[in-house]
Amino acid sequence: MIHLPDKDDIPFIRDQWIRHYGEAYTASHFDECLKEGDIYVLEEEGTIRASAASFCFPIVYRGKLLKTSFLLRPLSDEEEAARRLEMAMTDMKSHTELLTLSDHEIEGFDLLSRRTLSVFERGPEKGEDEIAEDIPEEEMLKCYGSYMRYFDLYRLHSLKDMKEKKEREKAEGYQLISTMADKEYRGYCFYKEEEEKILVREMVYLDSFSLLSLLGYLFERGKPVEADTCEIEMWNFLPDHTIKEGRKIYGKINDIELFNKLYMCSVHSTSEAFSLSGKCHNFTEVYGH
Repeated sequence: MIHLPDKDDIPFIRDQWIRHYGEAYTASHFDECLKEGDIYVLEEEGTIRASAASFCFPIVYRGKLLKTSFLLRPLSDEEEAARRLEMAMTDMKSHTELLTLSDHEIEGFDLLSRRTLSVFERGPEKGEDEIAEDIPEEEMLKCYGSYMRYFDLYRLHSLKDMKEKKEREKAEGYQLISTMADKEYRGYCFYKEEEEKILVREMVYLDSFSLLSLLGYLFERGKPVEADTCEIEMWNFLPDHTIKEGRKIYGKINDIELFNKLYMCSVHSTSEAFSLSGKCHNFTEVYGH
């Protein structure tokens, strides 16, 4: 039987999250996900065989908002149980959201975009722009909106979302810096300093000067920088760096007829629908990592 978790199920599921995602991620996401009713379990003979979670939010595509859910990989020691729960959740979401996304392959889903990892062994010197160790949520939202004008298929954020995003990222050990020029915020970056490298989870910038300022600040630590980037952000004007394959984003339009009415088109598949945009897809959100 597939159902929402009972009160007695919660400690077991929380422990699953901690084992798979770590304590920091669980602390920042589990209660929110549970509260929104986006965790389901597959129970058989009084035993939980698998649990699965999703997040719901609006996606911007070609100037319109699509109600979207993002499915995390089911947690289970049994492959068949995980598959059955995932198929059930996919079916449930098909009746409530127009688009379902995931960062792992699911039957019936198409590949929508590829993320890349840009790895720098050396970088630019610190730029002249001012670097701050925080940024007001209002300014963060403005920078994000300006940056995403060049892309498509991205999550729409509210002021509340930005505040919660800062809290979650910091809870997972990421630090936040921003850059300013002429008393105006020009970008920000979430990063985590590890023993051998610096991980950049998100880099938002309004021009090459703000990008150079953010990267230059990170390179002052004398460690390689590994940045999660959109597939077109090759940054060829920067010092030599390598490009590695990163996350892949898969998706499924749950009602093609409704999509065609919304966009006044006549597509027949998810991949065809998301080839309509002339912009690169840039879904920056990270879940379950």
